[in-house]
Amino acid sequence: MCNIIFTFAPGIIEQIVHYQKFFEPGMIDEVYAFYPLPVNYCDKQLFESMINELYYNDFFDEEKYFNILKNKFLKSI
Repeated sequence: MCNIIFTFAPGIIEQIVHYQKFFEPGMIDEVYAFYPLPVNYCDKQLFESMINELYYNDFFDEEKYFNILKNKFLKSI
């Protein structure tokens, strides 16, 4: 297996939490509909799960999502 460095963008989790007051449920649908990425390892359902965990739980399991995204990436190469 190749050696890779895989991480969330520095500060992204904190920024998502910081801007929670501006979040509206339809935003995720709009972003995925109007700004499709050519390569996307984080599908809409996974992103919604991450947002729900960040906003409505006392704990965000960053390692769980890190591993999901890393595995999707590794399967694609």
